[in-house]
Amino acid sequence: MADTPPWLVDLSGNYTTSLHEIRSSKNTPQSEVGNLCALPPGVQRLQGVDYDLRGVVDLRFPEAGEAKSDPGRRNRTGRIEVAPGRYTTAHVLGASTAATSGAENKPVARLSFHYRDGGVASVPFRTANWNTGNWQGWRDWPELSLAWKGFLPEVEVEVAYSAGIQLYSTRVANPEPEREVVAIDVQSTMPMYDDRGLAVIAITLDPAAPVTVAGKQRP
Repeated sequence: MADTPPWLVDLSGNYTTSLHEIRSSKNTPQSEVGNLCALPPGVQRLQGVDYDLRGVVDLRFPEAGEAKSDPGRRNRTGRIEVAPGRYTTAHVLGASTAATSGAENKPVARLSFHYRDGGVASVPFRTANWNTGNWQGWRDWPELSLAWKGFLPEVEVEVAYSAGIQLYSTRVANPEPEREVVAIDVQSTMPMYDDRGLAVIAITLDPAAPVTVAGKQRP
């Protein structure tokens, strides 16, 4: 999209699936977990935050020996370049596609801020299950908000794990907002039931000062 603000992070080099692709677990591929075809694509404002919605980054915590047996599997995005600037917060739009194998209130991932001076700060963060009927304890977490709720088209309900899907916005504070950020990365840190994963849909940064880099054309 032309003139996309630079603080809407470009995840196009990390997408693993489209918004329309039906997603399954690895262990039980017949148990499909739905898709995001009802989510409007492009730059959209959800709960007061603008996001660039074009795909899904699927991150799965590695099992023993998984890295060798499944080279396509990954639990980390790798370094994502951002418009250099000072940022106070990263808003991560996403959800887990299953309950975690550990306590529900633990962080499921971490976001790392890479600074111009070579330093890195990693911040654990939480999200919640995108199944609308699942655990609701996330409502007590001040850093989380329900950003979007949708339903699969009627024609797809029979093949979906749940007809209702929710996405959450998690506010991840930059611990050193006075330092210039040049890149970020996200890593899954918690295994999930049935080998499902963390779905990251978009990331938006809050500038602490004006960012002068112009928006650019995105695929």
